[in-house]
Formats: sequence, structure tokens, C-alpha cells
Amino acid sequence: MYMIFLKLKKLENLIYQLQLQAPQPICIPPKHEIPNRPPQYDPKEFHGTLSRQEADILLQGGDGYYLVRKSERAPDSFTLAIRFDNETKNYKLYYDGQHFVGEKRFDSVYDLVADGLIHFFIELRAADYIKTLSQESNYEESPYMAFKGRYMTGNSSRTEGANGVASEVRIVQFPFSYQILSFQLEQCCASDTTEQANINDDEIKLYNCKKLCECFFVCSQVQNFVGHWCDFCANFMWGLIAQGVKCQDCGFQAHKRCSEKVPNDCMPDMKYVKRIFGGDLTTVVKAQKSLIPIVVEKCVKEIELRGMDQEGLYRLAGFHDDVEALRMAFDKEMNGLNARFMRLFKCLQTDFVRVG
Repeated sequence: MYMIFLKLKKLENLIYQLQLQAPQPICIPPKHEIPNRPPQYDPKEFHGTLSRQEADILLQGGDGYYLVRKSERAPDSFTLAIRFDNETKNYKLYYDGQHFVGEKRFDSVYDLVADGLIHFFIELRAADYIKTLSQESNYEESPYMAFKGRYMTGNSSRTEGANGVASEVRIVQFPFSYQILSFQLEQCCASDTTEQANINDDEIKLYNCKKLCECFFVCSQVQNFVGHWCDFCANFMWGLIAQGVKCQDCGFQAHKRCSEKVPNDCMPDMKYVKRIFGGDLTTVVKAQKSLIPIVVEKCVKEIELRGMDQEGLYRLAGFHDDVEALRMAFDKEMNGLNARFMRLFKCLQTDFVRVG
């Protein structure tokens, strides 16, 4: 484990330093104001209709220089020209509320160029390293799998301590692994019986207060912000935003190449599942650790309790506003809906009897 740690630190320094050394975007302003400029482009970066040769001449200043021009070949389309490694790269630029040339979207062309320059620079300086990223990694031996078992076994929220005092177990997700940190309350509340026999009440209070302060000192550390790491190969994921890819159901994040080697063993977590209506049924069932969706369970339970003697229960649909309110409540807080569900069901039952 120590050798793995040293390797991670070395790779972290390599990729992170390369990202910091990447050239910064430098916008080339036009010589005069361009009429009929699209509103999504800054007047300092848009040059109107411009040929590739003219753009190449303007970008001779060095790496990082860029401009946006109107394409000569395709009408109503725009091209992003970036200078890097003594070469002008041209990309068709799209806009749908955000700027993009591929999958990643950005709020401004400046951010898009900055992210692109980082990728260009790292791929130029660390091409061999990038090529072997996923080839040398084994999913079964990855840090994610090493801690996945402990994460699953430590998923219970509370355990019982030796003195009958509950112990809180907090699951903390690190960039490339899951680890369990436990904090036992009995350690700050209980003291040795032999010590209690020799000290008075004031000293006991002082002792307990000291232990409590020590616990708060341990648990109230300053945040340690770190970069994005691949859960497959445990290496740094470079880029300005949206580094790599991330599973929307379990939070697994990896390089795009590494994600192609990950097997289909997703374990959804409810903190990543945004909603239960309109989502994948398999994902919801796995995230809730139940063979039957919670909505179906509650509906069947309420029908068995109150609707068995009602005739034509399935012939009358509920009011749209009430059904929508219930759906939104389920998506917001699925575990605390019993009281609200009971009140809403009584309202629906009253409306049903009144109409019937």
C-alpha cells in the first residue's frame, strides 16, 4: 500500500504540474468592430468572415492565441481557431446555450480554449503515460475495489458501543476510494471507574469536557480539497471542468479510456439518483436495496388498508395536482413521507367517495 501511495504522489505531481504549465488562452481582437456579430460571442474574439490562411497569420504570436471566425465553406457556421505547438487548429464551434466542439460544454469560449490547451499540452508531454493508463490497470486490484467491500459492509448508519452508547459511523468518499471513519461517543462520555472513585464531580466534568473538546478537534478539521482521480487506475484526471466521465447512479468516475474496461457491476446510491419517477427501474430498486419499488409498496399497503371495500377503485384517476404533489414529495424525501402520504390519501379517498 505504501508503494502504491508513493506511485500516486509521483503521478499526481507529474500530471498536475503539466496542467499548471499549460499555456493560457490569449484572445486576438479584430482590427475593427464586426457588424452582425452573434450575441453569444465576445466582440474581442469574433472576427467575422475569415479564411484559414488569414487566421493563421493573425495567430502567429504563440501558443494559446485564439479567435472565432465565420466559416467560408459552410453558411451560418463558426470556427474556433487555436494556436498550439506552432500549428493552427481549426474546430467547428457549436452553441446551444453553451459553447462546445465535442461532448464537454462551457459557459464561455475562453473556458473552452483553456480546457483544450490543457489537453493539448498533457497529450504532447505525457503521450506514453496516457497510452498506458488503462493498459497497466486491473479493475480487481484497483483502489476502488480494495475499499468497495469495506464501504458496503460499513453502510449501516449506527452500531452499538460497549457501554450501550450508540456509535456513529460516517462514510467518507475520497477521490479514488471509499474509506470508513468511525467516531464512538462513549470515548468522550465514559471514564474509567477507578478514576471516577478518586475524583470529585467538578473534576469529572472537566475531564469529560476535555475529552469532548479533543473529539471536536479531531472531527472538525479544515477541508482538504483535492483534484479529481480515476477510480479505475487511481491516476489524476486532467482538464478544466468535467474531467473524465462519471456514473450518474453510483458516482464512479474514470478516464474515458479507463471507463471502457470497467465491468457492469454498478451499485447505485440514492444520493446520486435524482428521482424515482421516470428513472430506470433497475437503478431505483438497487439504490433502495429492495426487490419492489417503494412507490409500489406504499400504494399496495394503502389499498389493502383502506381500499379493499371500495368499488371501482381503479376506474377513477386521481386529481392531477394531488398526484403531481405526491410525485414531487417522493422525489424530494422518500423516507419521511408516511404522514404526508396518509393525509393525501385521505383527501383522495374523500374526493373519490364524493364523486362516486
